[in-house]
Amino acid sequence: MKIVSCDEETLFELIAANKASDVELMLESGIVSVDCEFDGKTPLVAAVELGLGKMVMLLLNAGADPTRRDAQGRCPVQLASDQESLWSFFGGQAGTMLGRTRIEEVNTFLDDVHLLKRRAQHGNA
Repeated sequence: MKIVSCDEETLFELIAANKASDVELMLESGIVSVDCEFDGKTPLVAAVELGLGKMVMLLLNAGADPTRRDAQGRCPVQLASDQESLWSFFGGQAGTMLGRTRIEEVNTFLDDVHLLKRRAQHGNA
């Protein structure tokens, strides 16, 4: 059983309340990590599920991984592909205008991110 700190729970409460400035303060102060989990979700998954565009941008700018899956195996970029207001945060508009489907765009995005991660691990970034 994972022990969850009060700070992680507070972060998720602030995300649910759409209090971006308070979330930003918690992250900048190092009280909690953008990579934490609460109730099987990452902060970015929680923000995407709630359709909170400003919060999504804040978390991405803080270093949240858009490909990190939650306990149910869902990643934020896949969840965002169903929400027009969030899709552009993940680079979706250009591909859609080129005639590709959102599923194709999600797969391209995930492939690109995985390629960049592999290059970074091997010092070829």
